[in-house]
Amino acid sequence: MPGHERQKLERPDFVMYTPHQYLHRTFWDIDKDWFYFLTTDNSTIYRVHLETGEEQVISTLNLEKRVNSKAFAELLIATYSDTGNDDEYWAVLNKIDFLPLFASFIVETNIIYLTLLPTPGIEGITLVIDIETEEVKYFSHPQEFVPKAICGNTVYGIDYRVDESYQIVQLEFQDE
Repeated sequence: MPGHERQKLERPDFVMYTPHQYLHRTFWDIDKDWFYFLTTDNSTIYRVHLETGEEQVISTLNLEKRVNSKAFAELLIATYSDTGNDDEYWAVLNKIDFLPLFASFIVETNIIYLTLLPTPGIEGITLVIDIETEEVKYFSHPQEFVPKAICGNTVYGIDYRVDESYQIVQLEFQDE
């Protein structure tokens, strides 16, 4: 299983290598006897049975790569950058050709919830994939909302919109 690509950040007293939201990452989750994982730059989902080792590929989605551009990088920085002290953090956008597809990954009761990495100014979108039927649905939510857990038709997550603090939010969705 591939790991996270890390960004090198140098400080006067130390150097650290940290995962970065716009670099290659691997998400994983466990549901019953299955271990699931995917990489943020590919829409193929892998699952491995924890007892038998059986491997399966779930390729319900066929999403194209998200091409990075100078204009898009400038929009990201203008929207999400703080006071300008984070140039080192945003420098990674000048080094990548493609943007990650996903921001979060949850599997619950044979349903996969994939949150797309948001684009500034557009609502957040989470894809809902039924593993058995391969049916794909979606729900929209505030862009700054990041789903963390699912229980029935309730999605629990963290909303990052509040000034320098977070709030836990629950969203309930229903079929239309």
